[in-house]
Amino acid sequence: MRNALVGVAILLTVGCGAYQFPGESPAPAAGTVSGRVLTVPCAPVEAADSQCAGRPVPNLELDYSNGATITEKAVTDANGTYSIALKPGSYAVKLKTYMR
Repeated sequence: MRNALVGVAILLTVGCGAYQFPGESPAPAAGTVSGRVLTVPCAPVEAADSQCAGRPVPNLELDYSNGATITEKAVTDANGTYSIALKPGSYAVKLKTYMR
């Protein structure tokens, strides 16, 4: 009888450890940051009433760092879009030198 009670107690303990309260979610392993980089103005001189919507910036490197060192890098494609998976946290984003 005693062994049966110990067995039930162990099963309940293991079962409760795996239980997750409603509304509580574990921290994600990674998230995705994505976007599109555009440059404006589109020409050296533009009329004030006719501004362009922007041109895509291809091959631009975006460096993500969460401290003193760069942790991840993303590069824009021909349409200026990028996507990168990052671990949860706060990041600073720096652009590699961009010249038109």
